[in-house]
Amino acid sequence: MPIWAAFQQFGVAGPIVANKIEANWDVDINLIDLQLGRNFWSSKYLALRPFMGIRVARLDQTYTICSKGGSFNYSKKSDTSATNQETKLQNVYQGAGLMAGLDSTWNLGCGWGIYGNMAPSLVYGSFDNKHKEYTRPATGGSSAKDDYIDIKETIKVSRAMLDLGLGLQWMGMVCECKYGVRVALG
Repeated sequence: MPIWAAFQQFGVAGPIVANKIEANWDVDINLIDLQLGRNFWSSKYLALRPFMGIRVARLDQTYTICSKGGSFNYSKKSDTSATNQETKLQNVYQGAGLMAGLDSTWNLGCGWGIYGNMAPSLVYGSFDNKHKEYTRPATGGSSAKDDYIDIKETIKVSRAMLDLGLGLQWMGMVCECKYGVRVALG
């Protein structure tokens, strides 16, 4: 039984059943951080890097649910033939704000170390939300669709973000000590 379909809101009698339901969630997270910070040694084994900066964020999510076959019947239609129903939920967040943080490295020797990083940020922006639902005949090869929900809204909001990192790293110098190399697993 499809729980995302809005058919029940249109007064459809009886249960709505699908033969097959497929869902896909697509998430794109794009972050740009501009930081100003300074590395310093707190002790022989501990290096710290406090920083502050600006974060620009864009998060794009799409959740699509396709219910195929079954007993979908939009109340304005007189026929009861099987249909395919698709629900598409989209949400795009775009914003910018301030961030601050602390990167730390505990040096173990021979270039090896354990790193721990933390960076909270507060971003102000807008959510653009879309909700679409439509049906198509399950048989007959027709591509005609019947839209019954198409909602769009925009909400302005602040969001807190927290970046955390913990792992093992190796740092060393190459090319006659001209370049530094860092390899991390976290």
